[in-house]
Amino acid sequence: MLEGHVAYVLTHETDEYLLWNPLTGQCYKQFDSFCPLQSVDCLFDDGNVWFNIQQNNTPMAVYFDYSKESFWKQLFPRNFQGAQTQSIQPEEIIYSDTNKSMVDDLKNRIERTLKCKIMEWRPKQPTRWNRQCTCILRQILPQLELDAGSFVSSEEESEFERLLQFYWIAGFAMQMPYTDVQSVIDAVYQTGIHASEFPQTEFSLAVYIHPYPNNVLSVWVYLASLTRKQ
Repeated sequence: MLEGHVAYVLTHETDEYLLWNPLTGQCYKQFDSFCPLQSVDCLFDDGNVWFNIQQNNTPMAVYFDYSKESFWKQLFPRNFQGAQTQSIQPEEIIYSDTNKSMVDDLKNRIERTLKCKIMEWRPKQPTRWNRQCTCILRQILPQLELDAGSFVSSEEESEFERLLQFYWIAGFAMQMPYTDVQSVIDAVYQTGIHASEFPQTEFSLAVYIHPYPNNVLSVWVYLASLTRKQ
């Protein structure tokens, strides 16, 4: 696969197998054609390792029941009583709260940096910011992280409809785990939204960071371009 040799987490839930990317937390059903995992070569748990000897090793074709000896070859015999190795994982994982003040400071820093970068990427064009649209985007982003039932509330939808009477709007929200500010900058640049050459184009930018324990941060960026209708 594109990620190279990786280890996914396999779970069996409600009569179906799920494949989890432990880095991103993304979950894929076994028969999901968009799953990036291309092959399953072995399974392992805390007691044994099983090697896949099936003819087809693509996730959709693999039979995951490792009790079938015609499909899986185990490394250690069932009665193996080797030396018990100590787990490298701690017996208890302590989760600490993420500092909310730090999150707010980081959000403001990312937003300021992105605005400066967008203006820097447009050296021959003025960069105007639409505050009304920015306010709407700031209300939308927390709902996306929490997977609210509707994309926008009726109030926000009405505000968007008023904007659409006067502007053509193009843009979308991006979500990424936080690693560093430069990664966020690169992701925004790759959208190309800043490259609009219409002289009357306006922009809206909103950043939202949802904190999880142990300083795990989910970063949302919504960048939109607005072109006034003639």
